[in-house]
Amino acid sequence: MYRVTDHRLSAFGIGCALAVLLAPAPATAQNAEVPPEVQQWIQEIQQVQAQLEPLQAKALEEEDLKAEQEQVVKALRDQMVATDPENEGRLVRMEAILAEAAMAQQAGDTDKLAELTTEASTLQPQIQAAQQEALAHPDVEPRVAAFQENLHKRIVAIDPAAQGLLDRVAELQARVSAALNDGRV
Repeated sequence: MYRVTDHRLSAFGIGCALAVLLAPAPATAQNAEVPPEVQQWIQEIQQVQAQLEPLQAKALEEEDLKAEQEQVVKALRDQMVATDPENEGRLVRMEAILAEAAMAQQAGDTDKLAELTTEASTLQPQIQAAQQEALAHPDVEPRVAAFQENLHKRIVAIDPAAQGLLDRVAELQARVSAALNDGRV
């Protein structure tokens, strides 16, 4: 979803970190017991994210914002590893899986792709839990919030109409979060 100079960091760090920043899809979104209404909200979040992606990519071409992004991703990753050193191995393996999956997809190797998808699905909950914990850490949370605010400002500067999309994502996230907290999911 997002770009950084280092490809490995781009594939994992930005994919995970900024997915959370712009529109975190709850882990329960994969659960078949998610009410249809909540599933629709999650789908709309994903659709709006797709509309915002080109604007975000353009905003992230700016060197100062790109540097801030890299610092935030590094702080997030460092905190994940500080909390549990085993997370380093999980992150490295997930990065390798993403690279291998891209090659398998390009080669049309569906068996290898299925194998990698299964492996990634076992790592993903551990990584997501570590990421959520790191995002709540007092050294990381304000940096993430500041970056998110700066990114949103740049997106709106590029296209003022994007403010409506950002507002819609925030509204939908609040609905999904309320549904999760109310025990409806």
